[in-house]
Amino acid sequence: MLRLSIQAACCGEVDAALGDAVLKRYLQRQYGINARRLSRLSMLALAGGLGAAGQEGVPAQSNIYMGGAFSSPSVFQNMLANVLEEQVAMPFDFLANIHNAPVFHLASALGCHGAGVFLPLPASGNAWVQPLLLAANDMAQGITDSALVGWCYEAPPTAESSLSGSHWLLLRRAPMVADKPSPVLHLLRTPAVNSAPAAAPAADDYYFAAVATAFACLNRDTEHTVAVSPAASLAWHGATGFEWQTIDWDK
Repeated sequence: MLRLSIQAACCGEVDAALGDAVLKRYLQRQYGINARRLSRLSMLALAGGLGAAGQEGVPAQSNIYMGGAFSSPSVFQNMLANVLEEQVAMPFDFLANIHNAPVFHLASALGCHGAGVFLPLPASGNAWVQPLLLAANDMAQGITDSALVGWCYEAPPTAESSLSGSHWLLLRRAPMVADKPSPVLHLLRTPAVNSAPAAAPAADDYYFAAVATAFACLNRDTEHTVAVSPAASLAWHGATGFEWQTIDWDK
């Protein structure tokens, strides 16, 4: 049984009414990042990932795993409009729309040269645990001793729910600090008991509602188990007193 320490967490949700200018100002003030040509999805990933990494950052060999719907819908929409309506191809739109761009920008900001992985995820079922499972498996094999695992979603302009979000965990194999409460993640080689797949969110629900629900358990002295296959499950035990950072876009 693999046991990992969740040493930090950061999350934030944002409505479409909050313009990109607010996100850019936040990244500039908090981290000195010029986000001029970054997509909204990349800015969400930077805000959450850097928040979880904290002032100390992460080891350069750390891996980064991110799950999301795919790429930035706003950039994709603009790119299509430019190509189909104006017959103009904007190179920076193509670069910003690469699905792995948010992971690249986060790795660059942190100075990480470990693996960077993006996984496209549906909103329903337990598929949201896949980035966490991949990180746990890599750490079990000794590929990395620390990892940032995140979920980012940018709501499309046509979505019934206008809520976007960024949720990140910092995992380490290092022993827990005695005076610092830390949730614990277990990779179990046994099926989960009484663990039903998360229901598909309603049309007006947040895309990663299941992730937000899981985060709410991090500072509770309870265990949450999710089946990842017929023969394996992920379980994490929250820690009373554990505090995670909530992104304050007004800073």
